[in-house]
Amino acid sequence: AAAAYDQALRLGLHYRMLWYQFGPYESYYAVGRYDDVTALAEATLATTNNLEESYYWRGKARLAQGNDDGARADFEAALRYHENWPPAAVALAEMEIVN
Repeated sequence: AAAAYDQALRLGLHYRMLWYQFGPYESYYAVGRYDDVTALAEATLATTNNLEESYYWRGKARLAQGNDDGARADFEAALRYHENWPPAAVALAEMEIVN
């Protein structure tokens, strides 16, 4: 799937695609392409800053790369935009258990 998203990105995605579709985040994350997850999230957040999914996926990528503070900030941002949103709430709770 990551290769298909690479091709789609080369062809050009509408800037709002990642407001509604999260497959690229999931695919890149699954194959360990954390820098790509972060880059997509940052490009999306540059168009609007209230997308909890983009904060969540950037947080997961940051956590996978050992940036606990950045991950925590992203999960908290996701929860500011979508209070009690289970994916971000669980990720944040798991961080607290580990740390």
